Formats: sequence, C-alpha cells, structure tokens
Amino acid sequence: APLRAQWIDDGVLIYTGVGGRPGIVSDGIGGAILAWASSAGNIYAQRIDATGVVLWGPSGVLVCGALGTQSNPGIVSDGAGGAIIGWYDGRSGGSGIYAQRVDVNGAAQWAADGIRVCSTATAPRLISDDAGGAIVGYSNGIVGGGDVFVQRIGADGSLLWGTEGVSVCATQYIESDFDIAPDGAHGVIVAVVRNYYQNSTG
Repeated sequence: APLRAQWIDDGVLIYTGVGGRPGIVSDGIGGAILAWASSAGNIYAQRIDATGVVLWGPSGVLVCGALGTQSNPGIVSDGAGGAIIGWYDGRSGGSGIYAQRVDVNGAAQWAADGIRVCSTATAPRLISDDAGGAIVGYSNGIVGGGDVFVQRIGADGSLLWGTEGVSVCATQYIESDFDIAPDGAHGVIVAVVRNYYQNSTG
C-alpha cells in the first residue's frame, strides 16, 4: 500500500510566522515535542499527540521571553514525557547558551527564562544523559570556529561539569564543526572537524 499522511495532508500547523529550524523529539507515547525560535526572537515549545492534536494551547508555551534574541534551539527528551531545550541567547549582560526543562504539560521546571549553561558560545547540540538530564556540546564562538566544550545538566538543572563545562578540543588550530553522541554510560563521545590553520588575534 502507498504511504499516506496519518494526520492531514501537508501537515498540522504548529506556528504561523518566520522562524528558524525547529527541533523535535519524541514524547515517548507516539507524539512529539517541538521547539522553535519565533520571529520576535523568543523560544517556544509545543507538544502534539499521536493523532495530530496540539496539547499546549494554540500557540504553544513560551520557554524563554528574555530581552534580546534567542535562536538555534536544540531539544532532547527528559525521559519522563517532557523535554530539555537549549538555545543560543543574546540577552543583554548575559549572552551564551541557556536551557530549560519542560514537563509533560509544558510547565517550566527550572529558573524563569532558563539556566545559563555557558557564557560565550554558538548553537548548542544536545543529547540525553539517560538520567533525566542532558549533555550539551558547544563551541566557544571564535569567528570561523572555536574550541569545543561539553556540559552535563542534571535533571534538577544543576551544572555537573564545572561552571563553563569541560574542554574536549582546544588546540592552536580552528575547530570548525563538531557533533556529539551518547556513550551509554551517562557520558558523551565527541567528533570534531579540525582545520589545520591557526587562530590569529591580528
């Protein structure tokens, strides 16, 4: 038999407006949780069930509405029907990567507008730590590349690997891209693209 849409042709409308690439993760019971940056530069999330019905109101839930521009959200399951969302945040006086955990009903579980994961970084990559938290990978944001770090966030929002995370690749050369994968033991494996030309300060 031919494959056909299970909900409606062309998909269920989640958000109307200009936004960046959304993140999506399973809710564990046939549906999904999505996160995106709105045209106003805030982070929203929405849960959709297995039948295509949106569950967190017509516009989703506001994850971060801090002053400044939020972008590039990543999302991972928290293993309890909710999700952990991380994003780059350009808020005044505190830019960097922030994260928030939302429960199965879309309610924020950590500090309002998220916890600060690191002070200077680019778009984050997230994986589950298989213990209700997440591991976040990020670059320190040097133009053209940067050193690569990882940070583990506990289920309660605590930073478990120091205040700025753990450096996994910090050489005189530029690390231009990376990705992360779980190691099955609450840790992370990191793959880094390293370009053989040096950082310069001039």
